Amino acid sequence: MEKRIRKILDEDCGIQQEDTIIIGVSGGADSVFLLSIMHNLGFRVVVAHFDHQLRDSAKTDSKFVEDLTKNFGLQFELGTADVKRFAIQEQKTIEEAARIQRYKFLIQTAEKYNSKFVMVAHNADDQVETVLMHFFRGSGLNGLIGMRPKTIIKEFHPSIFIIRPILSIWRDEILDYLRLNNIEFCFDETNLDSKFARNKIRNDLLPILTEMFPNIKSKVWNTSNILIGDQDVIQSQVDKKWESLVDDSKTDILRINRADFLSLSLGIQRHLLRRAVFHILPSARDISYESISRGIFGIKNLQTGMIELEKNLCIELAGESFYIFIKCKSWVDLYFPQVNIEENIEVDGCGIYEFGPGWFLKLTSHTHFDLPHEKKNIDSNMIEFDHGIIDKFPFFVSKKQNGDRFTPFGFGKGSIKLSDFFINEKIPRSARKNWPVLRDKNGKILWVIGIRPNDEFKKTSDTKKVLRLEVIKNKSYS
Repeated sequence: MEKRIRKILDEDCGIQQEDTIIIGVSGGADSVFLLSIMHNLGFRVVVAHFDHQLRDSAKTDSKFVEDLTKNFGLQFELGTADVKRFAIQEQKTIEEAARIQRYKFLIQTAEKYNSKFVMVAHNADDQVETVLMHFFRGSGLNGLIGMRPKTIIKEFHPSIFIIRPILSIWRDEILDYLRLNNIEFCFDETNLDSKFARNKIRNDLLPILTEMFPNIKSKVWNTSNILIGDQDVIQSQVDKKWESLVDDSKTDILRINRADFLSLSLGIQRHLLRRAVFHILPSARDISYESISRGIFGIKNLQTGMIELEKNLCIELAGESFYIFIKCKSWVDLYFPQVNIEENIEVDGCGIYEFGPGWFLKLTSHTHFDLPHEKKNIDSNMIEFDHGIIDKFPFFVSKKQNGDRFTPFGFGKGSIKLSDFFINEKIPRSARKNWPVLRDKNGKILWVIGIRPNDEFKKTSDTKKVLRLEVIKNKSYS
């Protein structure tokens, strides 16, 4: 058995003999088996035991694991938390609350010992139960894979690996090894309680399925293993598309090019959207098929607007792009100029003026310039007015106001409501209320900052000097 586990550690887990490994040991058969094997193989091991405060016998288990650790001459770490209270506070199931608190403790222990590996004792039976749970709840390919022998759970740590070296070892094999070597272990009576989903599958459902299909467990395990290879192929394609389509440079928000996204196959679209969800919410265990479908439908069929997914995640559609973000979190000013105060900001001459978090307006005077042509006059972040406009100083930067109208450059005769202009320009609804507008002292709109200037003040062939205005995003605020 030791040779078998050693091969898995070398080929699937990337463990070196000199690595420090944190092993989660509950005292049950699986974890005691794994600890015994790792000790026999001579690895540098720290034993971490977590008391969930859910059973009266938990302290007995803690003492058993501590004594076993001392007999092996290894380091012992004990963690504890009131899981039941945590579950109530966070509105989670006992199973999920226990998982969160347990992994937090294991990761903290890894950080304490400067280890990059946390080892847990999930076996082949656990893998089958996990796949079936995901299947019955409704899952994509990621869920039907079950657990991998080496992975990172980003909700707990971005670089510490979770190692599962006995995923291919069946529970009967583990019990046989323990009996053969006279190794004692604890029994957790809650494993018999079928009110927990995993226990219900293990104790009630699998015996029925095994009676009908004697090889059901090995078939499910083999299917999971096959799907891992298939998922790796798909994931390589998703990784490439992510690099080319997704702007993930900001925290808690993603920007994706809509046309490029819609050019992909439906399967890759789903995988990209799922990855986007887990990128923003690493703690999310899953996202429903209905939410993914609703998101893709909106991206394909709506011009503007917001699509609510779940877990407080939203998609906002805006022109060539769409944005995925956490609802109620401020994100608009990361991409779009925004005014963050109610008072007007006075602009009384050339210089630099801050009007929003990380957003600045720069005014400079120039005598050399290009003659006017359409693209030059409607550069979104820089415009040039005839210098004669300085007679209208002071200018003011303000938010949009009810009834605002102006004549955008290139619009022709007449004017347009600013609210309609925003719609035509496909400005996200979330960004319209605080969008900055540059006005003269009489309140006339000179420039909808970052979009379009007023046609009335454009340069002409008679212009000898220009006033250049630029909107600048200071990246240090991002």
